[in-house]
Amino acid sequence: MKATVSTIDLRHNLGEILNRVDLRHEQFVIERKGKKMAAIIPIGLFNEIQEAAREHVVKFLDNLKSDLSDADAMALANEIKHEVRS
Repeated sequence: MKATVSTIDLRHNLGEILNRVDLRHEQFVIERKGKKMAAIIPIGLFNEIQEAAREHVVKFLDNLKSDLSDADAMALANEIKHEVRS
């Protein structure tokens, strides 16, 4: 279940929200003045997302036709990471 919570409600109910995330695997989108700012998700889901992103980058780099050094591959991966975050 994904719910939206304001920053004020989050401050007042942080313990309860963390319990719901941990025990019920609920997800929360945090809003400030109607703008979505962040999310609270179970740590297992967070780890899965990070692993999927790593696998995606590895597959992308494996499919490149050029021979990249480890340093060049890391630089390219960091560049892609920053581009995706923007």
